[in-house]
Amino acid sequence: MIGARSIAEPTIKDTVIHRMDPRAKILIMISTVFVAVSLDNQKTMLLLFLIILSGFVIAKMPAIKIKTLVILLVLLIWGTIYSQALFYSQLPRTVIFTIIRPDFPVLGWLTGGGLFVYEEGLHHGAVQALDRLQSFLLDC
Repeated sequence: MIGARSIAEPTIKDTVIHRMDPRAKILIMISTVFVAVSLDNQKTMLLLFLIILSGFVIAKMPAIKIKTLVILLVLLIWGTIYSQALFYSQLPRTVIFTIIRPDFPVLGWLTGGGLFVYEEGLHHGAVQALDRLQSFLLDC
């Protein structure tokens, strides 16, 4: 069984990524962070995310580490998008479905008028998830 320590340890291989000077890697990481912060379009953020993800493929990470990374990314994406869809506060808001109706006994009042999933929140959550994913991948 592989522990958390072995998943986080770097893999020493002879690839382009591993042969790069550490200062160059730091400069690439810092410039990528600035680009990621300045982007607000879902398509360009997805493109940047795929470019960052390709670095892991080029570095030839072991399959177990890639599986673990995928699980963490899915949880991060789902949590961010869903939380933004629930708690989106800007207007206009389009309700996709209702989780708790405003007239539901006690919970309707406790939630401040019900709990809804908003379409605009899903879009905003997708942008936020891509931004968090890029930060997460750059930290790996």
